[in-house]
Amino acid sequence: MADLPIGSANRTVELWAYMKSSDWTANQNTLFFYGPSPSARNADGFGLDFGSTSNSIGSIDPFTNAYFDNDNQASGVNASTPQWVHFAMTWNGTQVQAYVNGVLKSTKTSDNATQKVLKTGTSLLTIGGYPGENAYFADYIDEFRVWSVARSASEILTSKDKALVGNEAGLVGYWQFNESSGTTTADKVTTSAHTAHVGTLKAASANQLPTFVVPSPPTPIQCP
Repeated sequence: MADLPIGSANRTVELWAYMKSSDWTANQNTLFFYGPSPSARNADGFGLDFGSTSNSIGSIDPFTNAYFDNDNQASGVNASTPQWVHFAMTWNGTQVQAYVNGVLKSTKTSDNATQKVLKTGTSLLTIGGYPGENAYFADYIDEFRVWSVARSASEILTSKDKALVGNEAGLVGYWQFNESSGTTTADKVTTSAHTAHVGTLKAASANQLPTFVVPSPPTPIQCP
């Protein structure tokens, strides 16, 4: 995917996920990841999974495979209540930040004196898992967006509940998962000269086809 922000390029990755109590499980359910596998553990990855739950509040683990990892950051979400939750993770050239429902919940600068920037490696983008650690998310994911800019808190909060047009500045990947059959999902970016990055849908095993469902309750998204 040529548009995927790698190296130390600024970025935002955001999505909606339907979270059940079993999904708030440390280091097992990864929402997304990209970077090489096996990892060199020098901030060469970019992904989001979960940490331990404390006093019924789930926690998030924004990770880069070393240096900018920030485990067990309280999400503010009651993990015992099934619900749609919006997650966003950004890199602004200095810090990795993570947002839950549009609210900043994690900020991390490098804890290595010599490496101050990310070195995200080239790879496929995996939505709903981290193949290198066999850590896959068990529930719904929707409205997955990748940006080549570090979006601000106000930008994330303003647009998280709305479907995008597809030509927004900095948008380089947008999957709505509105298909009802087949083995692919369309990239909805409509910017001139953009090469669509069609996603391949995977099932639990290689000899299975994807199963299509209508989420209940539906994702809390409004039309533009």
